[in-house]
Amino acid sequence: MRNVSNNYHLLNGSPCIDAGINANIVYDHDGVNRPQGLAYDIGAYEYIIPTSSMLINKENRISVFPNPANDVFYIQTCDTDYQIELKNIQGQIIFQKKNVQTINVSNLPSGIYIVNIISKNCIESQKIVIN
Repeated sequence: MRNVSNNYHLLNGSPCIDAGINANIVYDHDGVNRPQGLAYDIGAYEYIIPTSSMLINKENRISVFPNPANDVFYIQTCDTDYQIELKNIQGQIIFQKKNVQTINVSNLPSGIYIVNIISKNCIESQKIVIN
């Protein structure tokens, strides 16, 4: 594991990869489905083996703002074809739509949500707080 500015993501070769147990937790703290490998990882985050397309896309990360949001939040990405998923903390899909940049959240209860932006090159997840 590495701890740089409270970053507890697993590094390649960590003995914690695929060494955990099923604790009936569907998503890690980044909103990534569990498990990602042969078994569950130990810790709050699943290790994801980066592909070349994921590494390229990390240069053009998405922006989700404002965070926290009150009535709406906005998505900014370089991708032109993508799908947005908004999930509650239990992993239920609250909103799903293609190629939108504005999400109205005024009717949602306050809390922490996961925004997944899914394109053909990668899946990017970010937490958002809704007031």
